Amino acid sequence: MAPLRADLRVRYADLADRILSSPPGLGPVRLVTVDGHAGSGKSSLANRLSGKLRRAPIVHMDHLYEGWDGLAGVGSRLDAWVLLPLRSSLPGRHLVYDWHRNAYREWREVPLAPVLIVEGSGAGQRLVDPWVTCRIWAECDARVASERALEREGPGQADNLEAWGRQEVAHFATERSRERADLIVDTRPNLEVDRDEELVLAQPTRWVSRR
Repeated sequence: MAPLRADLRVRYADLADRILSSPPGLGPVRLVTVDGHAGSGKSSLANRLSGKLRRAPIVHMDHLYEGWDGLAGVGSRLDAWVLLPLRSSLPGRHLVYDWHRNAYREWREVPLAPVLIVEGSGAGQRLVDPWVTCRIWAECDARVASERALEREGPGQADNLEAWGRQEVAHFATERSRERADLIVDTRPNLEVDRDEELVLAQPTRWVSRR
């Protein structure tokens, strides 16, 4: 494998510095979104970035979807439960969906913090544009992403995952989520990189400087 280009390598620490040096746009909060298809590595990326952002809280979109048909309506819940309070400088709170019981089951607090990460399919939709600091898109080969998602959810969910994938295709085509991203991150599993410290871009960006 050819060495990765220097302009495609970004340290999580540098990305965190860039985010923290940006003015807050959501009340006192800097909003970071991590979007992409199911199985593209969004949660892992968000968790690593959170660690470099003083354990920034994370809102997982799969807590907000109302089941396997819930992508279309998730934006209104994200706004009402999380974004609206935060832009008024108040803590947010959201219900957590129980995928086994097919019902929301409990409230979870979203504290006021310097940074909030929202990760999951639909996190970077146009709804967040007035308040977002950084939009990240997790880019992965469709076959690898599908295998990851199936391994996570189990073979019994293959039909649901297929239907979910169709929702994602329609949603991303309408929202142009990838095209609007500030960073497109290559999440292929075979990249020669220290994944805890560094991420690899699918294309260069001026949004974050590299040391």
